[in-house]
Amino acid sequence: MSRTVGHPTLRSRTTSANGPHTCIRSATAGHPFQKNHWPKFPPNVAEGRVADTHDTSGPGRLSVIRTVTDGIVVISLRGEIDHHTIGHLQRALAPEDAGADSRVVRIVLDFSGVTFMDSTGVNALISVHRALRGTPGWIRLAGPQPSVRRVIELVGLDTFIDCYPTLHGALAR
Repeated sequence: MSRTVGHPTLRSRTTSANGPHTCIRSATAGHPFQKNHWPKFPPNVAEGRVADTHDTSGPGRLSVIRTVTDGIVVISLRGEIDHHTIGHLQRALAPEDAGADSRVVRIVLDFSGVTFMDSTGVNALISVHRALRGTPGWIRLAGPQPSVRRVIELVGLDTFIDCYPTLHGALAR
């Protein structure tokens, strides 16, 4: 006997004689409420030998490289900034050594490889700006792609965080 838990039109967790497994209903195979429109899987998947179908890696992840150039922290980003990846950015923005002279913090974020940013990224940038307010330090954004630049402009980040078309321009000023 098998038991299915979950929404029948999306993803269901099934327990059968072969153990627990996850099935995904095909939306293109027919009307979602019609019976017998499950995708055809290879025999090992249909028998329930796959434990999970979630893929935690992929093109939407964030790559962060932190370097220091002439006393300026340069953080090069590639990928998407959202609630799944914000931890990587926050760790890169944190001071490397609490005992170091951190009175002057100058940060350039290279956004040339960022393809998406949601409100979590916006909030992280606002937090850094607030932390640097009243100090001689600053944060600058370099080379945002048009879609990310639009988000920056819509929420008004560019009114208090300087944005430059290139990394070279952000470092030169």
